[in-house]
This record gives sequence, C-alpha cells and structure tokens, in this order.
Amino acid sequence: MRRALSRAEQSHQGQTRDGGEPYIIHPIRVATHFLALWPGPVTQEQIASAVLHDVLEDDRTLRYEDLVAEFGPEVACAVEALSKDTAEHVLSPSEYRERILAAPPFVRLIKLCDRLDNILSLRSCPDHDKVRRYLERTEAYYRVIGESVDRALLDIILKAIEELKVACGEG
Repeated sequence: MRRALSRAEQSHQGQTRDGGEPYIIHPIRVATHFLALWPGPVTQEQIASAVLHDVLEDDRTLRYEDLVAEFGPEVACAVEALSKDTAEHVLSPSEYRERILAAPPFVRLIKLCDRLDNILSLRSCPDHDKVRRYLERTEAYYRVIGESVDRALLDIILKAIEELKVACGEG
C-alpha cells in the first residue's frame, strides 16, 4: 500500500484538481470509497489498484510493464483496464465502457468509486457546462456498469447527480 501511494504521489506530482486541491487526494478518496463498499475481504492488490487507477493516464513516462514489475500483473491489469487514455492508446467512450464491463468486479467498483468522487468534487466547479456534460456521460455510460456491480452504489451516484443538477439550476 505504501509503495502504491508513493508511486501515485510521484505520478501525480504537481497536479491539482479543479478545486485547487492536490490531485493525490482523489485516488486516496477513491480507495477509501472502495474499502467502504467492497463486500468481501479486500486485498492489497485491490487497494493498490484503486490508489493507482489514474497513473497510466497522467504519467506519460510510466508504462504497463513498469506496473507489472513494481506491483505485479493483477494491479497492472486493473490499472490498464481503468485507463482510457495512455501513452500507448486512446479508447473511445464505448470501447472504454466495454473494457470496464469485461473487467473483474473489483475493477468495476473502483471505476464507480472514481466516478462518484469526481461527481462529488464537481459541486465546487463554477463551469456549469462542464458539469452538465460530465453528468450526461455518467448517466449514459455508467448506469450499466453500476447495475453490473453494486446497485446501492449506483443509487448513491444517481442521487449525487440529481443533487448536483439542482445545485446547477438544472434539476
């Protein structure tokens, strides 16, 4: 876990979220959501996958092979599945959704936790058009993923979407 956090800090060094907070807070929150929602025993590989879920997208010097060497194939495969845009490939939204749907349940739950954290973070975003587009994509693509993993979490996400729409004057 410490190695994963250290790698994530290195890969996200200097990055900030839209609200100005250090980016590393996001993967930590995603891992925290995952720990709270995963129904069975949690493995170190699952926690590492949650913490590292954005490193291939955000660190163009990092490769899949590096993750295999440092964390093993389970973590590397999970992080790759969670990455739609890396130095090696870019997936369309539908290709990405299909990749997530084909992934193991813990990977799908990490993706939903990622989306939930992003939605909760958008509450402070002043760009209502950006928020609207993000919510539309979430409703279009993530409902089926949520139904395949955790209906209760999907309900939490849908409630957060409705609350954000109201906050933005669209609800």
